Amino acid sequence: MKKLIACLALGTVAISQPAMAQNLDLDLTEEEWTNLARYAMPGAFRGLQRGCGSQLPDDAYIHAQGSELLTRLEASALGTQDMAIDAFMKVAPTNDQGMKEVLGAMPPETLGPFLNEMVAGMVASQIKPDQCVTADRVLALLDPLPAENLAALVGVIVVEVQKGDAEQAPAEVQTEVE
Repeated sequence: MKKLIACLALGTVAISQPAMAQNLDLDLTEEEWTNLARYAMPGAFRGLQRGCGSQLPDDAYIHAQGSELLTRLEASALGTQDMAIDAFMKVAPTNDQGMKEVLGAMPPETLGPFLNEMVAGMVASQIKPDQCVTADRVLALLDPLPAENLAALVGVIVVEVQKGDAEQAPAEVQTEVE
């Protein structure tokens, strides 16, 4: 369920791809996660539309209200690119130094669209057909919230999940040792 929430709410960058999920324990602040979410949510939603569009009936939320939501998400993302890119570079895969250098050398006007399409592709490829109905339902329930609040909710959730994972880690280690 964490993966679905992250994929829907954040849809971004490190969360929906298992190889990058380990980076969630990086010390990003709630504000950084929020900015990253605000910037990534339009791409995440487009990816959800691609991955689930054919799985859902015509009266599903993403069909009936999708264009309005996308407009709100895009408006909310305006002005967040620089902050989001800074946060992204902290969660970018560190095991491939060459890739990190390439991404770091890209100018923001190139890196931004690249990240948007990367997020959309990740979400589209990660969402399973049996998750589409739930994803659509969650979006319909969250619809009354302004896009900025959705992004702030992501920031809160990710930080709280990190805290919970940190609290559980010693017990897991102890269990493995025994």
